[in-house]
Formats: sequence, structure tokens, C-alpha cells
Amino acid sequence: MNRRTILVGAGVSITSVLGGCLSSSDDEGDSSPDSDSQGSSANTEALNEAYDHLETAGNEFATQADVTFETDPENPLSTSGLETAIGNAESALEDINEDEASDEQLDRLENAEHALSLFEDLLSVLVELEAGFNAVATADSYSTNDRFSDAGDQLEIAAEHFREGESLLSDAKTSWDNLDASQFEANDVELATGSDDLEHLGDVCDAFSRFCTATVDLYSGVEYYVEGANLIEQERYGAAASAFEDASNTLTDANSQYQDAETAVPQSFRKDFIDFTCLTDAFIESSDLFKEASEAMERGDWQTADTKATEAEEALNASCGGENIV
Repeated sequence: MNRRTILVGAGVSITSVLGGCLSSSDDEGDSSPDSDSQGSSANTEALNEAYDHLETAGNEFATQADVTFETDPENPLSTSGLETAIGNAESALEDINEDEASDEQLDRLENAEHALSLFEDLLSVLVELEAGFNAVATADSYSTNDRFSDAGDQLEIAAEHFREGESLLSDAKTSWDNLDASQFEANDVELATGSDDLEHLGDVCDAFSRFCTATVDLYSGVEYYVEGANLIEQERYGAAASAFEDASNTLTDANSQYQDAETAVPQSFRKDFIDFTCLTDAFIESSDLFKEASEAMERGDWQTADTKATEAEEALNASCGGENIV
């Protein structure tokens, strides 16, 4: 399921709000450091500097999100610019003297801290998503070469990255929801849209995690299936029957996970899960029939064995998602 492009819509919406909206206030305030109403000028300078760095962080996030969300990114993810902007913003905020701050400055400080937390979480999200997609790509390469065990190992790694990404997005959404639109060049509607998009990205991470976890069982089941076929060629019919039973059981686990996800994931992912439910249905039927064929071979009932083996092969003639299984 190479579906990075599904992330693009939500990613663009988020970055359009972040990129360039975190500019510093034009109101420099009273230059007197003792002004209770305006707060100290040093605080104003530090806040403006922090907001400038947050704006840079927003632009850096937009750039690197493009890399992460692209289906075939030309350049690798580079987080150094975002990390630097976050560090600079944090340093500027540390220079603020709250004892000399006005209420307005304290409000700006609180809002900047929410934005800083947001970018820290989003930075981690990008890293997790990139690692997850890379593991999925490696799994695809392994499965293409019939190395299903190695593919499954990579998908387990990918699923963990997507689960962590989902958790981080939940934290990011909390920080986002605490942002005050009046402090930014954005309005409440834009911030609400961004909040919805962060929640959607979390749902997307959940979909990838579900798919990877289910497909680990699919690959394991296919391994048992191939083992059963090899054992038949070796005339080890009892062992073949056992292997096909293991295949059926493991594929049933995968099938259950795909089915459960059909109504739990975003609409844009449902076809993938429905297609793989169909795929595992066919493999389960074929595994069960090959098990019966192997048992018939074991007892010397070659007519039944031939009938069941033919039916097992025909079970894989199904079409799932408009494509033939074999």
C-alpha cells in the first residue's frame, strides 16, 4: 500500500497555515522597560525574535513535509533546518523575563510555547513517517523477491513507526488547539481546519499501522502456503497438510484484521483493505483445499487428492480489486 499521496491534502492544508503565519507582531510596544502596560522592550525583542524563528520553523516544516508526503521524493528528509529554527525559538523564549512582562507579552509567550511544542512534535512525526515509509518500501522489495519473512520483519518496524507517529500527532493536535489565532496571521477557521487535518493524519497513521500489522500475518501465511506446496513435491503429505493448516490459520488472522479495518479507516483507504480481505479469502480457501488434498494423498486417495488440488488452484483465480491474484 504505497499511498503517501493520501497524506498530501492534509499536509498541504496544515503547512499553508503554518508557513508564513507565525510572523512577529508589528506592535513593538513602549520602549520603557518599566512600563507595566507594555512590558519591557527586551521582552518585546525576544518575543519578536522567537516568532521570527517560529515562522522559519513553519516554512521548514512545509518544505520537509513535501519530502515526506511525496510518493517518490527526489531528496531525502533533512530536519536540520527545522531543528535549528526550533532551537533558536526556544533560546529566544528563554531570554524573556516574566517578572517584567505585560499581560500581552505573557499571552504571546504562552502562545509561542504552544507553537514550539507543536513544531517539536511535528518534527518527530516527520521522522517517524519517513522511517515508516522507508520500512514499507524495503518490505515491498523483499516480498517482490519472495522473502516474506524479511518483508514481515520490515512491516513490523513500519507499524511501530506509524503508531508512534499517531501518538505524536495527538500531542501536536493538543498544542495546535491551544493556539490563539489573534496572535498569528491566521483566523479561527484556518486553525480549526488545521486541527481537523492533524486528526486526519492521525487516522492515516492508524490505517498504515493496521495495514502493516495485518500484512505481517499475510506474509507469514503465504510462507506456510509455499512451504506446503514444496512439501507436496517432496511427497511429505502429512507435513504438507500441517503447513497448509498453519497457512489457513495465519491468513484467517490477517483476514480478520483487514475486515475490521474496512469501516475503521478513512474512506480513501477502504478499497485497499477490502481488496486484501478478498485476497486472503481466496488464499484461505485454497489453503483449506490443499490441506484436504494433502490428507487424501497421505491415505492414497488420489482421485480425491486430484479434485481438491484442482479446486485449490481454481480458488486463486479470483479477481480482487480488478486484478487477478495469479
